[in-house]
Amino acid sequence: MTEMDLNTIHKKMIKIIELNFGKIDKIYFCPDINDSSIDRKPNIGMALKAKNEFPLIDFKKSVMIGDSSSDILFGHRLGMQTVFINALKRQNNNFQFEFKSLIDFTNFLIESLNKKLKK
Repeated sequence: MTEMDLNTIHKKMIKIIELNFGKIDKIYFCPDINDSSIDRKPNIGMALKAKNEFPLIDFKKSVMIGDSSSDILFGHRLGMQTVFINALKRQNNNFQFEFKSLIDFTNFLIESLNKKLKK
């Protein structure tokens, strides 16, 4: 995939999210293929860039959602809660939550919020 293709996907994604009253402040990605790059997960360079631009970010109150062990390790390195998506690709058990899909995770969040609101 080219960077232009990725930007096209990001623009579409942002448009759909905004149409559904969501908001994304910024998207970070790493085009590097060298594993030693500070920005390539599980290294934390992208998170540090985000923290620099958005100083109110609190990694301890953040959630890393991913489908690979590098995503989960990235989250752990920053003290985040971690959610592993797609049980078929299980690579480790070092995550707090596991769901088969983002939709399943979203439904879990909605149900949890509804339970809290009913109390």
